[in-house]
Amino acid sequence: EWTLSDFASSVRSKRKNEAMWSDEFVVMGIPMRLEFFPAGRENAIQPGFCSLFLWCPPGVRIRYQLRVGSFRSAPDVDEYASKMGHGHSDFCYLGAEVDTATDS
Repeated sequence: EWTLSDFASSVRSKRKNEAMWSDEFVVMGIPMRLEFFPAGRENAIQPGFCSLFLWCPPGVRIRYQLRVGSFRSAPDVDEYASKMGHGHSDFCYLGAEVDTATDS
């Protein structure tokens, strides 16, 4: 789980196509990172939607599910032919997923 604290100052200031990266984490021996665009990636279409991608090394085939706040994507199955992110440019409307009580 990657929680973004101090949301108001660290996340809301991001412009479209400005990413935030999680620290590397390891699941079943596979190093992974999350790439999060609070204001969406350049090809995101829906206003106010964030973009979220999972990065894995080449040769990995994985079934995963991404989440922002209480919003969960449908499970995805992807094969990483090269080092790149897989995920969703129009992931979810970010404003609805912010926890204002904890600013995260």
